[in-house]
Amino acid sequence: MPIQVLHEAEHTRQHSRYNIPALVEIEGKIFNLDNWSASGVAIKDIDEPKKQFLKAKLLFDFGTFSTALEVTLEKKNYVNDTKILGCGFSELTKDKLSFMHYIINAYIAGEVVTAGSIIEILKKDRFTSKDMSKVLNPEMSLTKKILLRIKQLMIYTTLTLIVFGLVTFISFTLYSKLFIVKSLSASIDTQMVIIRAPQPSYYSSLSNIVGKQIKKGDILASMKLIGGGANSIESPSEGRVTIEHVLNKSFVDKGEPLLTIIPSEAKAYIEAKVSALQSSKLIIGQNAKIKLSNGKFILAKVKQIKSVNSLSSLHANPLQMQPTSTFDYIRVILEPTKELDMKHLGEAVSVKIDTLL
Repeated sequence: MPIQVLHEAEHTRQHSRYNIPALVEIEGKIFNLDNWSASGVAIKDIDEPKKQFLKAKLLFDFGTFSTALEVTLEKKNYVNDTKILGCGFSELTKDKLSFMHYIINAYIAGEVVTAGSIIEILKKDRFTSKDMSKVLNPEMSLTKKILLRIKQLMIYTTLTLIVFGLVTFISFTLYSKLFIVKSLSASIDTQMVIIRAPQPSYYSSLSNIVGKQIKKGDILASMKLIGGGANSIESPSEGRVTIEHVLNKSFVDKGEPLLTIIPSEAKAYIEAKVSALQSSKLIIGQNAKIKLSNGKFILAKVKQIKSVNSLSSLHANPLQMQPTSTFDYIRVILEPTKELDMKHLGEAVSVKIDTLL
């Protein structure tokens, strides 16, 4: 069947109009089309409608099957003499426009239109309508709406907490890596006085001397000399005897430790070993956090930063024993902000020094 194409010079025409057989159904009544295109239709033998917009169906009969296309028509003009109503398509979706182009091209090319070819075209172009009624249901009850809102709020809150947690974790990790110096090892120490044997002799101690408070000049022990005679060991300061290093009546050589005394004015401090690579970050007065062996935390400040060995011991070494390599760690002395009980002496602790604050 030859296809008649109507060529018009009107500047408002956007598509060529065709006399391809088709019908239109409006409010249950079926009308013939004078012509139609992808932008509108001309309906024959119809009274002028009062409405501006009309719900309609375009009906196509392909012999082996027929189909209908739901459209919304917008009244453009009406010719009283011929009773022809000109309408344009309103809000024509892309899938419907693709359908019309396929029919027009098939008729022009003389191809047979089949249901399979129409379905294939729609699948290819992915013009499948999505049913959103389950998501946006205008008839949803108030209870369901509230539950949906609560569910959405919980999801948003969970996502916010996850993002906040990740940001916090990353920030904490970076802060710890850049500004926190951790000790390799650390322990609680204090000033001590070590009394040593003045010469080879037999040590004779007083009973129950360990833990006893003493004053400067108190007799702590006596030393029986090998050749006869005895010497008394006096306390060099006021304090408390904490350790007796030798057994009573034992022979000791010159310089061997006999007793350890903690002076009354002595205070506990923390001595930590820190990697030498971190030494450039440390300055006196920085804050530190100390974790005791019982799990409790105390605060302290950096008091001194020292090398591994004292200068006196380094200078006293023979030349062939002088160290030739750099030290792996340094010694940091930390003073607690609150006085620490002497019962913690010798305990291993962990130290974190904040180099930013």
